[in-house]
Amino acid sequence: MKQLEQYQNQMKTELQNILQFWLKYAPDEHHGGFVGAMNHENIPDYSAPKGVVLLARILWTFSAAHQAIPNEQYLNMAQRAFDYLIKFAFDAEFGGVYWKLLPDGQASDSRKQIYAHAFVVYGLSEFYAATNNELALEKAIELFHVLEAKSYDTQYGGYIEAFNKNWSAIHDVRLSGKDKNEKKP
Repeated sequence: MKQLEQYQNQMKTELQNILQFWLKYAPDEHHGGFVGAMNHENIPDYSAPKGVVLLARILWTFSAAHQAIPNEQYLNMAQRAFDYLIKFAFDAEFGGVYWKLLPDGQASDSRKQIYAHAFVVYGLSEFYAATNNELALEKAIELFHVLEAKSYDTQYGGYIEAFNKNWSAIHDVRLSGKDKNEKKP
């Protein structure tokens, strides 16, 4: 039992160290939200696009961390991610979320990558669990319905991976150049 306790304490310390890194280096004090990239010396690139998946992961991580180890800094970081996603990631015209944002929050890649939608639903759900924020729950449910309506393949089942901004078919559905260009994963 003592060994398990030691292991738990080591893991908690490691988690807090990782979270401290993100607290220190991730916030974008020039444009809001979080930096899109940084170099190996932890120098932020304020001109890099911001991936919606990264923003959603930050939202999920700090929401979950706050629930495990209540900490105002973690909650503030989660709130920052939530506010930025709500303000910039959602497509008010066609629904869903964009794939990437410019540093100022405008869409730089407006395709609808279902991978990003899934992470935003995870993040919003965890933020709701941490805060009872009704808008987080509302947006998570809204995204779920958008995915069911737009991405579900009614003919063959499963979900189509990516679309253009207006949910029309897209030729290149890959997440990156390393992936196969398959309509369904």
